[in-house]
Amino acid sequence: MAEFLIPLILGLAVTIIIFLVLREVVLWYFKINQLISLQKIIAETQLKVFEQNGGKVNWEKIKKVLHD
Repeated sequence: MAEFLIPLILGLAVTIIIFLVLREVVLWYFKINQLISLQKIIAETQLKVFEQNGGKVNWEKIKKVLHD
């Protein structure tokens, strides 16, 4: 009985570990994408404030860089 139980438990443990590692990688990827999106929004907001204070902003160039 024990000889069937050990491979089953090891297989289950390996499957769970692989699942958890892959889950972390996927969540890490989406978290980085969200941070990049937030940084783009912050940059656009800062440029709008700069423009309101009298600075000149080339929006065509900025949009090209920020939305690639």
